[in-house]
Amino acid sequence: MIARYRKTAQIKYNIKSFLEKQFINAGFYQNIASGQYSVYGDRIDRLVRKTPNVYESYYDNWIYRTDASGIANYAPVVASGCSINGVWHNKGEGAYAPAIDYKNGSIIFASVLPVGATVDTVFSYNHVLIAFPDSNIVNLLFTPPKDNISYSAHTYPSGVQRQLPIVIIDPQRRSHSPAQLGGGTKKWTQLITLHVLANNREDLDAIVDILDTQVRQVIRAVDYNDAPSDLTYQGEVAASYVPWTNLGNNATYRWTYIYIDEVQTFGSDEFYGHHRGRVDWTITYYRSQDD
Repeated sequence: MIARYRKTAQIKYNIKSFLEKQFINAGFYQNIASGQYSVYGDRIDRLVRKTPNVYESYYDNWIYRTDASGIANYAPVVASGCSINGVWHNKGEGAYAPAIDYKNGSIIFASVLPVGATVDTVFSYNHVLIAFPDSNIVNLLFTPPKDNISYSAHTYPSGVQRQLPIVIIDPQRRSHSPAQLGGGTKKWTQLITLHVLANNREDLDAIVDILDTQVRQVIRAVDYNDAPSDLTYQGEVAASYVPWTNLGNNATYRWTYIYIDEVQTFGSDEFYGHHRGRVDWTITYYRSQDD
């Protein structure tokens, strides 16, 4: 348990929230409707029994954000419950009290469902996973992957696959300019490397186009030490959830402004059949004298 987020962590989490919203608004998501079938003939709105009280879908990374609008006439769907044997149950209600694990694309029931029960739901999942460079992701980027990292609708995740495409937020060097004599702020500069990994060139190019912003953008950064949590330990939306955009517009929670000042893109060779790209953001932000 981290007692207090440091500044690099604040930047990482705010850029993650910013990118998740950007990609959803640009249409990088998929809606799953009731009764929908995959090209393999599978009901992709139907969840499979993983344990007696946990059922999972074909897809991880379900959308839970309410501050991203998506594209016109095709708004993303935030799952609000599920159907058990054809009977709808709202999340948190009834004897089964379903809780939705949005990150893992699963539903957790408070009590065991009968063997053979069918569980269906409607939801949207993020097409692009936004993550930080843990050891598994580093291995995926730079060493031969051992896991089957293809992400297809006919194979359930069960925690053994890595969703592609993926954008990894990787903070690099940081420097600062001292405040002027008598001044109250310091200017800090941070290099953020965004690694992109995709199964095909089309996805890679589309993602890099979003990251390669041509205008100076400003991110209203939230102080995660004081802001309400997004998700509970189960991956469920917390009762205290407030959209990241709203938190950034509220001076109570806003920490600073993050300015994306310079963007550079770099190409990379294919790696074991995967397409790689890299985008560097040079960002600046200001810290108070007593921070």
